[in-house]
Amino acid sequence: MSTESATVKSAVSAVLSEVVADWLIGQFATAAEARLNGAGNEKERWEVLRTVTLDLGRLRRGDHSAGLLALRRAKFEEEIREAREAREHPAERVITQETIEKIERELHLFPDGIAEKWAAKNAQRALLQGAKSAGTEP
Repeated sequence: MSTESATVKSAVSAVLSEVVADWLIGQFATAAEARLNGAGNEKERWEVLRTVTLDLGRLRRGDHSAGLLALRRAKFEEEIREAREAREHPAERVITQETIEKIERELHLFPDGIAEKWAAKNAQRALLQGAKSAGTEP
């Protein structure tokens, strides 16, 4: 129940803040227009424009900070989800030999011919291990 309450509260809070922000920007634009119309000369107009752009810049930085915070929160929640999934299904998170070999090929980690030599050695080791587990060592 507290989870549902928190979800509803955050949804209402987000919507309310957007409504207030929309109202505020309308009021800001109206006030800025009135100040520009009341300016007596170009110098006063310039000062009004400078003030308005500085204030608008502060408002936009606040929007950007809120957006960045939302992105960070989403990333954090995704990391939590992935950690929970990894804990629930640990076998699915294991890197296979095939994946390692694919990475090695794509990144060209071994010079020509070395990968084949390693593959042959690994095949030989696999045969020996299979023979040991079957009880028939060569």
